[in-house]
Amino acid sequence: MISHFNKLGKLLNSMMDPKIGFEIKSFGTPYGGKTNWKGKKSPAYARRCTIKHYMIYVQKEQVWGYPKDFIKSGRGFFGVEDDFGKKDYIYHAKAEKLIPDFLRDYINTNVEDIITNIKEWKDRDGYHLLPYLLCSDKRIGKRRVEAVLGMLALSGYEMKNLENIQQIVELRFNK
Repeated sequence: MISHFNKLGKLLNSMMDPKIGFEIKSFGTPYGGKTNWKGKKSPAYARRCTIKHYMIYVQKEQVWGYPKDFIKSGRGFFGVEDDFGKKDYIYHAKAEKLIPDFLRDYINTNVEDIITNIKEWKDRDGYHLLPYLLCSDKRIGKRRVEAVLGMLALSGYEMKNLENIQQIVELRFNK
């Protein structure tokens, strides 16, 4: 049985330029066990928790991953201390809904509407997916990709893993 996200990923993969070998994948891993780190019995809810992972591959190499690329420091997913002593709850249940919803909206929206409303899309993109999607999308040409990336950079969008985005642009347009 194909899961909901696998259907979404298959549709998204078909929209991307085949030269770059773009793939988006998802899987879940169980979190928690019968005992905690002290050896005491864990509560039932901790044993049923599954953490969803989302990954983007280009040429079979992972260029983006959630939650891996979003953990600032520490060893765990829940309540990790960051460098300033604040709790970092970056992995939360909302991600399991927000990432697929963002991808579905991207698939269902015309490219011109995305480019015209780039600031709105930038504000909705909490997981830094937009540059990967725009650079890989076969509906967008080289001139537009460069213009959109420039608009994102000028608007203060934090481009994580800029070298991976540049690699996608080079694979797409320099062959």
